[in-house]
Amino acid sequence: MMYSGAQSNRLAVIRDFLYITDQLCRPGLSALLDLHPQNVLFGTFAENLRYDDKKRQLSVRYQIPPKACSNNIGGKLPLSGFLSLFDEISTWNLLCEDKWRRPGVSTHLQAELGPAGLKGNGVKPGDVIDIRTR
Repeated sequence: MMYSGAQSNRLAVIRDFLYITDQLCRPGLSALLDLHPQNVLFGTFAENLRYDDKKRQLSVRYQIPPKACSNNIGGKLPLSGFLSLFDEISTWNLLCEDKWRRPGVSTHLQAELGPAGLKGNGVKPGDVIDIRTR
């Protein structure tokens, strides 16, 4: 897939980071969430990454994989899975925005279940969510 201008540069930074990560780390939670570098670099996930230079925003369309959901909570994605997902994707955008390309820039993430989650109506395998990070 061809990208133009700033989007091409930003996504190239993410791809370079993921390529290096793939060489240095064993797959863990990112593999469970299908965010393993090989999937992002060469899989269909790569088609779902967009960068808006005006908003300085990374947008990701993400389909919840069955293996990331827990039978203990009715086959839904746990809140900790959401936090891990947001942490990973926000790291990609921070990497693009930081002129020294430091992936370890600290941020604070906090989440709580809303009314739907408290009633057990969480996100199920196959559901598609949109994540936007600035």
